[in-house]
Amino acid sequence: MIAAKIQPLLPIPALREYLLLSQEEPKTERCLRNGDGAWTLTEATGLDSTLLLPALGIEIALREVYDKVDFFRVARLPNAGPVAGAMCRE
Repeated sequence: MIAAKIQPLLPIPALREYLLLSQEEPKTERCLRNGDGAWTLTEATGLDSTLLLPALGIEIALREVYDKVDFFRVARLPNAGPVAGAMCRE
């Protein structure tokens, strides 16, 4: 999604996990730092998908996360352009 914004944070040792939520579609991207320092990407796409957040001990449906989002309205906003793909690497 917004890989360029998160890229400078990836080398920070304390950063173990991060979550990106799309404002243009029901999609999340979660990156988790493995024991060897590599990043693993997990995606959830569509309102029927479930977002797992083991660090918080929760599981939530994207339908709940995006309950009040009007994707048609978001698509019409003046600066709503395509979102770049996320990268989980330093």
